Amino acid sequence: MKKKVDRWFEAGKPLATREGEYSVDKSERTRRQIALKSRKGNALATARALGQAANVNKKHNPHAARIMKSDADYFYEKHRKTKK
Repeated sequence: MKKKVDRWFEAGKPLATREGEYSVDKSERTRRQIALKSRKGNALATARALGQAANVNKKHNPHAARIMKSDADYFYEKHRKTKK
């Protein structure tokens, strides 16, 4: 019998909510709100999803990858502050 493995992020789940989709064309505040809502307020899951998206986009769209990486760093820092 196989043991169910919990993933540290939700693979394949888009960074989107009813309010809209995550897009690098939106303002910083709006992007981060949408990303956080898409992961039900979990800053660590949001950071990991954005980091993964940044790695995927690194070659094809470096500008978007930099923005996603900076948003991921923001959520990692937010998670560290709430953990203490």
